[in-house]
Amino acid sequence: MRQKNLVIGLLVMLALVVSGFTYAFWAGTITDGVNDIPGSVQIGEGEPVTIQVAIGAQGGDTEVLVPTTVTPLEGQSNSIEISFIVTWTNDPALTGIADADVSVLIENIEVDRVENPYTLISVVEKSGNPETIALGAQVTFYFVITMSEPSNQEQYTAVAGKEITFDLTFSIDQQVE
Repeated sequence: MRQKNLVIGLLVMLALVVSGFTYAFWAGTITDGVNDIPGSVQIGEGEPVTIQVAIGAQGGDTEVLVPTTVTPLEGQSNSIEISFIVTWTNDPALTGIADADVSVLIENIEVDRVENPYTLISVVEKSGNPETIALGAQVTFYFVITMSEPSNQEQYTAVAGKEITFDLTFSIDQQVE
C-alpha cells in the first residue's frame, strides 16, 4: 500500500513539473492585499517610521503580474499600485513648526524572503508624490510594483507566485518658522 501511494505521489509530481515547463514562464500569480484599502502611517514627533509591505501569498485581490514587456490579457497587469496616507499628527509639544519636508526610502525588496532574485522586482514612487506636509495634515504617497522580463525558466521560478516584501521608511524634516 505504501509503495502504491509513493508511486502515485511521484506521478503527480512528475505531471506538475512537466506542466510547469509548458506554461508561459512569465505568467505567475501575485496577490495584492494592500491595493484594496490604502495603508496609513502616522508620524508623531517627526521620527522616521518604517513599515514592511507584503504583497503576494496572503489574501486580497488576486491578479497575475506579468513583465512590463508583455501585453497583459484579462486578469493580468504589468504593475501593482499601492498607496499610503501619511499623517503628521498634531503634537502639542511642537511649537513654531509650520511645514515639513516628507520623504520615503524604499529598501529591502525580497521575494519569498530572498533578496530580490535577479533584480526582477522593482518598487518605485509614482511621480507626483508630495514633498511637503503641514502639521496635523495628511498626504498620500503612491508606489508602483513591476516585474522585469525573466531571461529563463529559473529566473521566472524565483519570483512566480511568491510573496514580495519591502520596507518603506517615511521621514519628516521639520522646518522652523
